[in-house]
Amino acid sequence: MSNRFFIYLLIAFIIYFLWIILFPSKPYQTKTQLGIKLEVPVAESILTYENSLYKVEISKKGGFIKQFYTKKYKQEILGNYPLFIFKDLKDKVFNSTVRENEVILTSEEDTIIYTFYDNYQVQVYSTKNDIISYGLFTPSKDDYERKYSSFIYYENKWHNISESKLFEKPYQLASTYFSGTRSHYFAFVILDSVSNIKSFLYDSRVIFEGKTRNNFKFYIGPIDPDILKRVDKKLGSIYDWGFFLVAPFSQLTFYSFRAINYVIHNYGFVIIIFSILIKLIFSPLTYSTYKTMKKLSKIQPEIQKLQVIYKDDPQKLQQEILRIYQQEKVNPFSGCLPLLIQLPIFFAIYQVLVTSIDFKNAQFILWIKDLSSKDPYYILPVLTSLISLVNTILHPSSDKNAKIIGIMMSVLFLLIFLTLPSGLVLYWLTYSLISILEQFIFKSFLKGGN
Repeated sequence: MSNRFFIYLLIAFIIYFLWIILFPSKPYQTKTQLGIKLEVPVAESILTYENSLYKVEISKKGGFIKQFYTKKYKQEILGNYPLFIFKDLKDKVFNSTVRENEVILTSEEDTIIYTFYDNYQVQVYSTKNDIISYGLFTPSKDDYERKYSSFIYYENKWHNISESKLFEKPYQLASTYFSGTRSHYFAFVILDSVSNIKSFLYDSRVIFEGKTRNNFKFYIGPIDPDILKRVDKKLGSIYDWGFFLVAPFSQLTFYSFRAINYVIHNYGFVIIIFSILIKLIFSPLTYSTYKTMKKLSKIQPEIQKLQVIYKDDPQKLQQEILRIYQQEKVNPFSGCLPLLIQLPIFFAIYQVLVTSIDFKNAQFILWIKDLSSKDPYYILPVLTSLISLVNTILHPSSDKNAKIIGIMMSVLFLLIFLTLPSGLVLYWLTYSLISILEQFIFKSFLKGGN
């Protein structure tokens, strides 16, 4: 039966990759909803403010934030579009005063005051309150940006109105508390009420407009669960931990990574240490599986005899095989247990690698410059597949077809790992290497009668 499990798993993977090959994702195209015409203001007379976390450029004409550069992540997150504009002030030219943490823009009739804080929050005062937000920069070739880019608002829980939904028609709300846009790694959220909201797509950017209070605060910064919770507990839910079965493992993995990185300061080595710890935790279960496999190999000749005797009576054959299993206290399904337990952890690591900004441009060694993206030279996937092949050959099995299935799985794993984040492949490579060492140790124990 365990053999069937691996066959079903193999078939599932084959179907998955055939689907990807036959029905690839459509290339990203610039999208603007029909009937939408939007004037993007041109910045003039730029002034600059910066603190320890970010650098901001503001246009004196219109008084809008033109650039927002995050120093820690070394990224400009607006992409030459305004963060937002006050519609009634877009043609107004202001005089400016820059203080320690404030930028004051004044004209004869109107005033805009930006107060900047170190936790990515900005307080805004304006004599006008009708705004248009131009959203955050979303790289056109990043599939994850396409997945995460959305209009978001809070109404008992966070709601995401994705680009795919906005392709169809604008999204409207009478009012909401907390609203904004997000990209893969960054979020812009107005931390106050907004009314008459209309969200739509323009030039492949998620845009929304509405009316705010004259004095409001907003957050613009990384989608980091700890930072978001410090600003407001409600913001913590913006971070994507994955579906409910994986979410607890994702949180455990995320904070384990951060704890280890606090000492190591290299996420590549953090992943290696984490995989070693996981292997040590599950070693007792793996050893129990090896003992079961050894028992199964001993009773295999007897089972083969029963297969000959009861070849015309399948029901009786199953009864006799079950009797032998009970007599020898053997569970044939225990061989699948370590793999099944590993799956949530594997998915959790994947979720953390593709969502956590910690891994964005996180270097390991030599050619691995970004653990959140695939290996550019496919060295890790090839090594992992070869190690998996060696592991299959060395792995004890009472099933004649197990090694053939293992070889097929090694080839399939190669195809899978070619597209996965290099950090995830590094985890699996380390885990596989330790498994081979573990096998030699367990074999010596079993030979000694332990």
